[in-house]
Formats: sequence, C-alpha cells, structure tokens
Amino acid sequence: MREYKRWTRRHFLSSTACALTTGCLAANRSTGSPSDIVRGRVTHLTHGVIAGVPGVLVSNGLEVTRTDHNGAYALPVRDGVFVIKPAHWATPRDARTGLPIFWRNHNPLGSPTGMRYGGAPATGPLPLSVDFVLEREPEPKAFTALLYADPQPADQREIAFLQYVMDKIARQRGIAFALALGDIAGDNLEVYPSYLQQTARIEAPVWHLPGNHDHDCDAPTPQHRLDTWRATFGPPTYAFEYSDTLFVMLDNVHSLPGGSYEGRIGHAGLTFIRNLLSFTPEDKLIVICAHIPLASSHSADPSCVTSDAAALLRLLRGRKAVSFSGHMHTSEHHYFGCAEHPHHHQIVAALSGSWWSGPLDASGNPYAIGSDGTPQGWHMLSIDGNEYQTDFVSARDETIGRIIFSRTLPFAKPAPPLEAVVGAPSPFGLMVNVFDGGPRTRVFIEQDANLFPLDRVNEADPHTKRLYAMAGSTLKHWVRAEPSTHLWALSETAYSRIDPARAQLTVIDEFNHCRIAAAPLFTT
Repeated sequence: MREYKRWTRRHFLSSTACALTTGCLAANRSTGSPSDIVRGRVTHLTHGVIAGVPGVLVSNGLEVTRTDHNGAYALPVRDGVFVIKPAHWATPRDARTGLPIFWRNHNPLGSPTGMRYGGAPATGPLPLSVDFVLEREPEPKAFTALLYADPQPADQREIAFLQYVMDKIARQRGIAFALALGDIAGDNLEVYPSYLQQTARIEAPVWHLPGNHDHDCDAPTPQHRLDTWRATFGPPTYAFEYSDTLFVMLDNVHSLPGGSYEGRIGHAGLTFIRNLLSFTPEDKLIVICAHIPLASSHSADPSCVTSDAAALLRLLRGRKAVSFSGHMHTSEHHYFGCAEHPHHHQIVAALSGSWWSGPLDASGNPYAIGSDGTPQGWHMLSIDGNEYQTDFVSARDETIGRIIFSRTLPFAKPAPPLEAVVGAPSPFGLMVNVFDGGPRTRVFIEQDANLFPLDRVNEADPHTKRLYAMAGSTLKHWVRAEPSTHLWALSETAYSRIDPARAQLTVIDEFNHCRIAAAPLFTT
C-alpha cells in the first residue's frame, strides 16, 4: 500500500489575502442559499508549482458545484464545505489519525458549554479562501474495499478486543480503502482517539459515517448532537469517487427531541444526492453507505428502518446502484423494485458481533457471535467496472458457514471452509448457516447422484441459542438469539437418507458464485 504523506490541517487548509471572484464559477445546484458565500480553490502540486484542478465537485452538504478552469469554487455557507475526491486523485491524510483530509467545518461559536465530550470548538469566521489539496494517483478498474459496521467499543477494555480484530484486518493486503458504517463508538465518545490508533494500522484511507451511538447525547438540541463527530471525522454526509464508482456516505440517523432517533435521510440528504447525481454519468456504479438499514427482517421499528427509503430508491431508479448498512448486528440481503432490475441492499455483519460479549476464548477475547449466528467480522467489497460482489470474512477463522447436526456423531471434523456443531437441539436433522447468505443463495447436498436441496427457514441458529444459554453474565443483557435470514435446513426424514461421511455440500451465493463446491460434510 502506498505510503501516505504526513499532512496536518495547517498544510491542507490555507487562507489567501484576497477573495476569489464568482463570475467564472460553474453554476451550483441550489435550493435556497444563505447570504454568505464560501470561496476557495482545489489545487495540486505539479513540477513544484501549485496549480488549480478543474472539474472537481465541491459541496456544503446540500449544494454541489464544480471547480472552474483555475480550480476555483463558490458555495453558500452552511455547516462546512468539503471536496468530493475525484477518480484518480487522492486526498492528503492526517498524520495522527490516517483520516482523509477533505473538509472544513464551519461552527463560528462552537458547541454549547457543558457537553461531556467537548463538542466542536469555535471555528470563528471563514477565511477568505478555503482551499483543498489533491494528489494524482492512478486507480485500477478492479479493486477491493474493506467494509465493516458497528465496531462500537464502549471503553478501553473493548478497545483491547477491537485491537485483536484489527490485528487481523491490518494483515489484509490489496485494500484500496475501508468503509466504516457507523456506531464507531458505543456512546462513549472518549474512545475515538484509541479507535483511530487502531484504524491507522490499516494503512489505507478509512471513510467513516456516524451511527446513533456516535451522538453527543447531552447536546441541548438535535442540531448539536453530531458536534464531536464533526470535529473528529468531518461531515456526516459526503461522497467520494474511486475509479469508476461513486461512493455516497449518507447519515440517516435522524435526531428527535428528547434524545431519541429514527431512520430518516431527510430533505437535506435527499437534496444532496439529487444534486450530486446531476453531475454523475448514468453508467457509473453508485454505492450508498448508511448506518440504519433501508429495511430489515428483524424489526420494522422506526429506529431500525429508513422511513424515506422509497424517495432514495426513486432517485436511483435506472442507475446501477447498491446500498450497504449496519446497525442491526445481523447479516441480511434485501431486494427492492422489479424482479428484473432490483435494488440490492445488504446489511453487513457487526465488527463487534454481540457487542463484544459472550463467553471468552483462551486468549481472553469474547466469541461475540451475533444474534443471527453470524460471527463478528467484516466484508470485502470487490468492484470491477460497474460490477460488484461481497465476501464475508470471519474475525476468528476462515469459515464462511456453520453445519449444525442435531445428532451427536462419532466423528466431528468439518470440511473447510465450514465449522461443525453436533448435538445442537433442532427440529431438523441438519442445518447450514451461510453467514452472508440471502434469498438468492442455494444450498444442497448430493450423494450417489441424489440431490437433497435444503430449504431456507426462519429459525434461530441452534448453536447460538445454546451458546447464549451458557454465557451467563458474559452476555450483555439485551442480546437474544433471533431468527436468522441465512439458515438452511434438511428435514429429519431426508437427513436419515444421507451418510455424512459420503455426502457432499454445495453452496452458491447471492452473486451466483460457488462458495463451496461439492465439499464433503466431514473429512475422514
């Protein structure tokens, strides 16, 4: 991975002695403008000379404009301004945190006094020119990004658990960047510096969006509930390009009076997307990242689904797009719209699994299996042109699924890449939990030219139920085993007709790729 330059905000944000004129600027898409205007340039260093970068998108979180031939822009003043990193360019990265530097906050008076985590410092008036720096960097058509949600450490003990997982993530090679889909903290925002020490080890840019547990819960008004987030990570909604793909990082946690929240993109978020799409070619792949799902099989509560998801899907109609979220600590696939060209929405597994709880292993780390039986882990998002696929990676081992036998067997050596559980109480003879499976996943067993397809069932993972029952005080009190959306079962009658020592298992995933090809249920 390319070594990044040790930039600071002082290098990145500069002021000039005179304001830029607006007559030569490209028109911005606007829906009502404040009276003040922020102006600046997007530049790069070429042959020792600072030059403007034309055609770069810049936004204030609502309006979007494009830089002119000198790299200049002008926008109405709102909560800040950010550059939308174009393809084949890179943003500098902060020397301490490794975070991409692409924004300037605007909070002239700062946060109200008395907020526990400090909120945001006063920025004072904007300088005459808010400038952004880019560096040329070729980006391949085919690349892989790391995708995770809900690391959610609540204290330094859980930061130590996170370090165990980050040790494995840091060994991943060939990652272009990472996408972190919210709940970076578990309400305790003091863990942000420790968290960033861990993510800096990835040695690739990590693009973050906030979750409901990243709010300043003691903020006097909803408008200030993301002040600490903005001061640490930048704008809650923004976008960037990489190669042929547009990534939209979308804050859909809508604060309500009294400290509660619901899933809602809102007028500002939808307007930003509409304005951004007006500059985006029709054939470009669009990846939407949010914290709260568009829909979930586990809950229809307003805090667990996005109330205006239909408005988002209307904006994306006719485009090649996919969306990802976290929040549920489950793994799910959903398809919206017509069967021929549906919109695919994936809820990714939680990095913290069952909120860093459950029985501890020999090294003192929790097994932290999610409520639907998914181990804690992350996903690899592979993109080639406008085609994509995801693959789940367990934080504990290289398994992609779990075979669950209701009977105790005289042998119990699973065939990789599977783990096996025997003697788990179940109404079925055999079950298979495909950790990132969904409605399009197919699971079947073949023996002696006989095919035994497994049925997708709405049941809780028996192994997870058993593990939780034995967990005692190591399991956080709200954690319960829930029906899994990626569990397949073979009836007791069909199971009695197969020999586990000779039967072979095949799993074909959501992207029609064979994940397990004719593997024996057990090796001998």
